[in-house]
Amino acid sequence: MTITEEVTLDDVLQRAKVSLDAYANALATSQSGRRIILSRRPHESNVNQYSTAILRAWHANLDIQYIVDVHACVMYVASYMMKSEKGMSELLKRAAKEHQMEKIKTQL
Repeated sequence: MTITEEVTLDDVLQRAKVSLDAYANALATSQSGRRIILSRRPHESNVNQYSTAILRAWHANLDIQYIVDVHACVMYVASYMMKSEKGMSELLKRAAKEHQMEKIKTQL
């Protein structure tokens, strides 16, 4: 099935043989804590989360990720720090190098 503007969530669920209740239950289940799931049409499933106001001011790509609890914040920072050095800014590279012998809590 090609997802176009005309395809609805009901169409996708019917084709997948999944009830709306089962879909809602699946959305409510998360192994990584609480999450915010935006309501989108099926053809928008690959569009990053964004803010129209920020997008107009920034004039560049953005992908907003909501942080809903302390665990999510720590996981976001930790995963960002563990990226390859190609993705890190010079400031983060220097900070990581300066504190590489410190305990992980201090590094974070």
